[in-house]
Amino acid sequence: MIRTATLATFLSSLLVACQTVDDPRQGGLFNGIANLATGGYEQRITARQTELQGRESTQTRLQDQTVALQQEHIQLQQELTAAGARLDKLETSIQAQQARLERERRLQAADRAGLRRQQARIQQAEANAHTIRTQLQRAGQANQPAGDSRHQLQEIQQRLDGLNDLVKTLAGG
Repeated sequence: MIRTATLATFLSSLLVACQTVDDPRQGGLFNGIANLATGGYEQRITARQTELQGRESTQTRLQDQTVALQQEHIQLQQELTAAGARLDKLETSIQAQQARLERERRLQAADRAGLRRQQARIQQAEANAHTIRTQLQRAGQANQPAGDSRHQLQEIQQRLDGLNDLVKTLAGG
């Protein structure tokens, strides 16, 4: 029995000295026994678990970053949509202002045309009044027969009626 224990210790020492690979798929029987005896497999498992934990930690961090970026993207899209809606309102307001200004311009143009027509009527009324005054002065100075004077007076009355109508039109009544 001592001999077996000595042989096992010798073989273990020999295997430990020959250990080169800690991968059980590559080492063979003696390598496997050596790795079991020296804890090579446990070290390999621990190293792999540490690497896995590091990768999982990195993956979790990257997933968190992805979620944060997606949320930021959604928020930016919402802000862009809100900005677009605001721009739409401003453009609508601009168009309404342009339409209002165009209506005012047309009204002012119509007012100017109306004022020009009214000014022409006023000048016509002044000219008619001057003509009638001249006729009145002549009628009062002329020694004409009564029939001619009556005819002249009727003509003056007709012109005065026409002038009266023109003045009423200018006054808005």
